[in-house]
Amino acid sequence: MIRINLLPKRELKKREDVKKQLILFALIIILVVIGSTYYHMFLSDGINALENSKKQKEIELKKYEEIVKKVNEMEKNINSVRKRIELITNISIYRSAVIRSLDQVINAIPQNKIYLRQLTHSKEIISLDGTAKDHDSVAEFMDKLKLQEDIKGVFLKNAALKNIQGAEAEVVDFSILCDTVYKAPPQVPAKKGK
Repeated sequence: MIRINLLPKRELKKREDVKKQLILFALIIILVVIGSTYYHMFLSDGINALENSKKQKEIELKKYEEIVKKVNEMEKNINSVRKRIELITNISIYRSAVIRSLDQVINAIPQNKIYLRQLTHSKEIISLDGTAKDHDSVAEFMDKLKLQEDIKGVFLKNAALKNIQGAEAEVVDFSILCDTVYKAPPQVPAKKGK
């Protein structure tokens, strides 16, 4: 007897292969979905961690901004104090320079030959108005002024003879302008403690 198999073996095999491929495809899709979900959760955790870190950094930044504001205020105060110290130093230099230059003018006056009526000191100019016995006394006074350390220029504004009423004598009225040089006063060394 002959047996004939009417069921096709190849079709059965193809059906089994298709089922295996469908199962494999389904498994791959499930793995991709699980992997994507895991990767999404991993990225979400990373994003949340970065957002939390950002919030903490912003809080720290606000603290530092307050510190920076305080530092800027302190710098403004320091600059203000430095300007005041510089102003006081300049006033001190000017004051001592005025005293030195006036002292030098007074020391340059020839005794019993010149009498000053007016002496004004403004910025770097000293203006002198006075009376002298003669023109030679005015010239001697100007020469002495030129030799002074803090006076750099002496200019005769005017000199005129004037008769004294009641006496038969003549005197010279004069005006002199002097340029001064401002030098810092000599520094006194600080005393060292014992």
